[in-house]
Amino acid sequence: MAYDAWNCGFTGRLASNPETKTAGNTTVTKFRIARDKSFRDNNGNTQKRTVFHQMRYWGSRGEGIAKAFKTGDRVAVSNPEFYSDVVGEGNDRKYFTGFENGELFHMTAPPKNTNSSEDASGDEAPL
Repeated sequence: MAYDAWNCGFTGRLASNPETKTAGNTTVTKFRIARDKSFRDNNGNTQKRTVFHQMRYWGSRGEGIAKAFKTGDRVAVSNPEFYSDVVGEGNDRKYFTGFENGELFHMTAPPKNTNSSEDASGDEAPL
């Protein structure tokens, strides 16, 4: 497994509900984020395509994401780490790439808390 730290971020929508599974002594939560990417084709025309990013989060952080996020939620990811895994050998070798461990935020402000004098600021703490 190789890791490269990226100082970046992106926004998109959850393309799948987060799924949490046991992985050794901890858990791993996996899901996909879809985002539109614009580019210019050979004729100079602007084209759009949807790009899917595989995401994974470990332990209680991932478990919290699985409870708080669902398919279709608008999200922002800040400073994720890029990962690549190779599984198998020879002709059975498979390559997996994606991001993990970035800060994940909902893109919409939470509703105002009507049960207290506190006002919801719209700023959510990362999970």
